[in-house]
Amino acid sequence: AALIEAGVPAIHQAAIAAPPFAGIADFLLRADLARNLFAPRTTPFPSLPDPRRYVVVEVKLAAAPRAAYAVQAGCYARATWAADKARLGSDVPAPEGVVLWLGGGEAERPER
Repeated sequence: AALIEAGVPAIHQAAIAAPPFAGIADFLLRADLARNLFAPRTTPFPSLPDPRRYVVVEVKLAAAPRAAYAVQAGCYARATWAADKARLGSDVPAPEGVVLWLGGGEAERPER
């Protein structure tokens, strides 16, 4: 939480807990950084106009996305949304998605 409050651009191995779910996200990238890195490759890119928000990026060695990856990343996104609402106000919209960065170097944005 302190790193997010400080607005650091990237958090690696971010511990996330929103009972009953807990886990470690591969990366949380500040929205502006994530957009610069992945928007050209990932369409449509999650829309987070507020630079204080973070995008969940899960890194997998697999060449193709799997449903379990999207579910895992979605749980992290939901947990970060809960934290955003507590930090920025209850009117913060839900994140529009996550990024899966796959073994072949491709970035995928799974559909909801």
